[in-house]
Amino acid sequence: MFLRPGEGETTTDRLERTLRILVELDDVIVSWFRYEPGEEGPEPHVHRQHTDAFYVLEGELEIGLGPDVRKVPAPAGTLAAAPPNVVHTFLNASRDTASFLNIHTPSMGFGNVLRGAGHSGFDQFEPPPHGGGALSEAVLTGPGEGESFEGGDGIRVIKCDLPQLSVFDLTFQPGWEGVDPHVHDDQVDSFFVLEGEV
Repeated sequence: MFLRPGEGETTTDRLERTLRILVELDDVIVSWFRYEPGEEGPEPHVHRQHTDAFYVLEGELEIGLGPDVRKVPAPAGTLAAAPPNVVHTFLNASRDTASFLNIHTPSMGFGNVLRGAGHSGFDQFEPPPHGGGALSEAVLTGPGEGESFEGGDGIRVIKCDLPQLSVFDLTFQPGWEGVDPHVHDDQVDSFFVLEGEV
């Protein structure tokens, strides 16, 4: 699949928010969201079988995570991920527009939720009475944070490494020749260009 900026399936486009599906496969769905100031996501919830993650592209989100739904600021460049059974929610509490990628892996039919079919049958539930997974199980990697590896051709930063999802920030110098053509038997490999051109 190959999409240029602005392409994808737009499921919602109102003054206060835009939702656009970029990739929808059984293993992963990636969507692009625009939230205006004051826009709120869903009530705190858990997913029992899949990971829900956010990569902030512009502006700032407020992410709620863990049994106490701890509110943490997530400026551009932040990766937040809630693995199965970790309570989470989000909103734009700032005064500026926020745009972000939302990743569900596996997709579990989330595309139909975005298309307005409702949450019936989708892997989303109210927080369990015991509060769900610990905050320490979630991932929150801020701008410039992560495990970094520097080489002659660029910099690789691990933003998230969970059983269902790995996310990396990759920076390569001009003229980098890339890697040899290859396939993966057990995973989806996806790229979102943040700056420059590949």
